[in-house]
Amino acid sequence: MPSRIKYALFYDFHTSTIIPDVGRRFDVEAFTDQLVACGVDFLTWHARCNQGNAYYDTAIGKRHPSLDFDLFGQLVASCHRKGIKISAYFNGGLTDQELLEHREWMRIAPDGRTLAPAEHHPTPAVRAVCYNSPYRDHLKAMAREVAVKYAVDGFFFDCMMDSLTCVCPTCVTLMKERGIDFHDPTQLTQFTRASLLQLARELFAEVRAINPESLFFLNGCLVENMIGYNTQLECECLPTAAALGYDYLPVHAHYLRTVAQGNPVLNMTGRFYEWGDFGGLRKPESLEYDLFYGLAHGMRPELSDHFHPRGDFSQPVFDLIRPLYNDLQQYDEWCDDAVNCTEVAIVFPKPGAPLRHDKSLRAAVRMLSELKVQFDVVTHAAPWDKYQVLVFPDHINFNAETVERVRQCLRRGTAIIATGDSGLNEDGTAFALQEWPAEYVSPSPHNPVYFQPEGELAAGLPELPMSFYADAALVRPAPGADVAMRIVRPYHNRDWDGLHANYYTPPDAVTEEPFLAIKGKIA
Repeated sequence: MPSRIKYALFYDFHTSTIIPDVGRRFDVEAFTDQLVACGVDFLTWHARCNQGNAYYDTAIGKRHPSLDFDLFGQLVASCHRKGIKISAYFNGGLTDQELLEHREWMRIAPDGRTLAPAEHHPTPAVRAVCYNSPYRDHLKAMAREVAVKYAVDGFFFDCMMDSLTCVCPTCVTLMKERGIDFHDPTQLTQFTRASLLQLARELFAEVRAINPESLFFLNGCLVENMIGYNTQLECECLPTAAALGYDYLPVHAHYLRTVAQGNPVLNMTGRFYEWGDFGGLRKPESLEYDLFYGLAHGMRPELSDHFHPRGDFSQPVFDLIRPLYNDLQQYDEWCDDAVNCTEVAIVFPKPGAPLRHDKSLRAAVRMLSELKVQFDVVTHAAPWDKYQVLVFPDHINFNAETVERVRQCLRRGTAIIATGDSGLNEDGTAFALQEWPAEYVSPSPHNPVYFQPEGELAAGLPELPMSFYADAALVRPAPGADVAMRIVRPYHNRDWDGLHANYYTPPDAVTEEPFLAIKGKIA
């Protein structure tokens, strides 16, 4: 059965070893009473943070030196008395103090560094672990210890990223045994991912051996690699963080539900503006937007906070959360077990970093959202057969699997919209399907590119050459295709000719080069 999570809170508790008074003012009952007042049914809390400090009585790790009681254990007991599930957080990729004491566990970056570049200091990622070091058994032992000692409801393993590649002697030896070239960044990343996934499977087996119903989420690794292991998905999205922005959540809200396998998708936003921001408190309207947007797309709310190490009570934070969650709760009868009914899919078979940051994908999501179209974002990990329209945004090269799946969709009568270079073969030399309405020639020789609105599809557009704010391709119409709109060339290209900066480039004349070509159900 899928896990049932409705109103979650996620607490960071990353605490430097030099903090002298951890937990000194922590009132566990007052804290959990506030959780109950907010209607929270699921809490994630640190068993061990990215600084390498544990917050429970451990015989394996190191409890924070200034913590003189079992903070995590008291919290687990109080949550369970009040009907709240609790998940134990471990930072799987970062554990600073432990790495200082066990340097043989430390990752060696491809350039030979064990520390992050100086310009990035201070950063929690100043050191990172090697997934193939003895740290592997240490992490499993700590997880097993918590599972046995506290009967927690789940585990959250953070910062387990295949970008943290390692060339320590252990990893290099393993790669040589497997015929992997550690000088090749692609092969190195694949090896790191395989090592990470093996560790993830071992962690899953450890906790499930003790509690067969244990919840489990691994953050940082490709979601699609964890299908069958993650019991819920948690979308970590602070729209106020520069690396994410307000286009991040819409992409992931439409994507994650297609790979969730019926499990909950949690919309993890924060009361603050950036991770590690103790003094930031966002406006209710800002959080309301995040949470209601997620709710409309099948996501459950999960607000994040950073707990004060001393245990100082942050009443203004709960005064912010409580009315937000109480407001959301009045819609439960319409949202519980609701399924998004979609007719269109944006196909983007590049999971991971490209999906998080691709501008053309973000633009397609924004356009369809503004048009009030019901759509999903899908990769190869999800079926495409239920959709009436597939949209391929700008730069989707077709491999053999994509070609075959598109052919199957065309046989079912699915319509295809492909923009930019989408539809080219993996070499980028020709369109991969003969059914395509155009034949590829080369990148467009024009800079900038204009197009001429014409015909019935130009309804609502002004009757003048319009700017195309991207690079274009030079194509010929395929036999049987209709050219619905054409390219307009500029007088000259925007360039430097050695004497003049040719910046001002007005449109000159309509060409016969297709801007929009249609053949059957493909545009």
